[in-house]
Amino acid sequence: MIKVDNIKVPLDYNDEIIKNLIEKKIKDKVIDFKIFKKSVDARFDVVFNMSFLVNVKNELRHKDLIYAPKNPLTVPKSTNKEVIIVGSGPAGLFSALILIEAGLKPIIVERGKDIKGREEDVANLLENKVLNPNSNFVYGLGGAGTYSDGKLTTNINSEYNSYILETFVKFGADPDILYEGLPHIGTDVLKKVVTNMANYINEHGHIYFEHELVDIIDKKIVCKNNDKLIDFNFDYLILAIGHSPKDTFKMLYEKGLFMEQKPFSMGVRIEHKQELIDKIQYKKYAGHPNLPKATYKMAVHLDSRDVYTFCMCPGGIVVPSMDSNNTIVTNGMSYKNRGLENSNAALLVNVNTTDYESNNPLAGFDFRDKYESLAYNDMYKANIARLEDFLNNRASSKIGHVKPSYPLGYTFKNLDSCLPTFVSSALKEAIPLFDKKMLGFNDPDAILTAIESRSSCPVRITRNEELVTNIDYIYAAGEGSGYAGGITTSAIDGIKIALKVINR
Repeated sequence: MIKVDNIKVPLDYNDEIIKNLIEKKIKDKVIDFKIFKKSVDARFDVVFNMSFLVNVKNELRHKDLIYAPKNPLTVPKSTNKEVIIVGSGPAGLFSALILIEAGLKPIIVERGKDIKGREEDVANLLENKVLNPNSNFVYGLGGAGTYSDGKLTTNINSEYNSYILETFVKFGADPDILYEGLPHIGTDVLKKVVTNMANYINEHGHIYFEHELVDIIDKKIVCKNNDKLIDFNFDYLILAIGHSPKDTFKMLYEKGLFMEQKPFSMGVRIEHKQELIDKIQYKKYAGHPNLPKATYKMAVHLDSRDVYTFCMCPGGIVVPSMDSNNTIVTNGMSYKNRGLENSNAALLVNVNTTDYESNNPLAGFDFRDKYESLAYNDMYKANIARLEDFLNNRASSKIGHVKPSYPLGYTFKNLDSCLPTFVSSALKEAIPLFDKKMLGFNDPDAILTAIESRSSCPVRITRNEELVTNIDYIYAAGEGSGYAGGITTSAIDGIKIALKVINR
């Protein structure tokens, strides 16, 4: 089998067209093929750029193209280790899967609920505006990524990338993530996938839902389950706590775990009609049935700050992602088909540690809390503004052709009132520059929803080259460690730490 890269394939393709294109490039007879990679190339004309694994008549003629798959992840066997993982997000789940492959029986403690319970609490928030601080869009099985878009893109070229994709497929994700250039699972499918992962983990270990970590005493953790305190003994502890639980970070800091301030980002969610984004990116081919919903990723470097787009959700909605009362936090979410009317993306400005009001390692949480509280409106209504009004320093009085998708209602507000001045100023400077990259991005009726503040953690738990913290039996993984961001990088981090534990 050989690997053939960079075949330009028209939008209306079939197997015969692909076969002819491959044969034209390699000058040989194609027996059969399968897609290895597929992405949209819209730089000039709009085509697919595809790579294939191909069986040919004379393979020895193509020695330089012979495909040698990477060795699968090998996990050494291990015994007599009691490992507890705190958190059931990507880092926690993949840590557990690797430990199980080693023959161990890991325990996960998770402050939130399983998917069924989590869905009930999310519905209670959306329908009755009642927030459960421990079970919501942030906490519960799968972590915050469960209610996102399930994006699996990463800039990290890790040996574990293929294992992660194959594992998601094993537990129910669409096999197209194995070859799509911008793979995503979708919130609706991801909920089923993480449920299957949890069922598997429970066959070999155990997940304790609604168990909030409240204390660590030597090699014992204390969890709160309703009004009861429950102890678990361990040999090694993996903290995969995510970017949000300030109370847990505070407890860990007081217990002597070394941590340091880390920059993070803050801004808004911007919504356009998905139809507009498709037209900007695909031009005359917009709406072609074989094209995915168009995405974008942009950044500008200003004199004072960097401004960038993050977690772009085609055909999705803006969702409420706060974990405490009297605050507003937003995030984006899409289903597998990305079929809703609007696109949304975070527009973020970097927040430096010099912006914090003290040298305390937890000062970034205080900074974040301040603006999430300023953004609060009665019954969790979000602050919104038309883009034109935001750029002109005023509150909106109406909406235009872009309808806000945030489900808990909205309030017109001058967004300067709930954003740091430097964030608001940088956004106003950057948005016209984004329009030069994507003509039409500066749609006057585009909706800005405030605030987006949970793209990363404002703290880094320090660890050495063996990935262990200053407490020799405690590891920190994923977004909460400050070394990862997003589903794939968090999963990679969880795998690395599980292997470190196994090899001790």
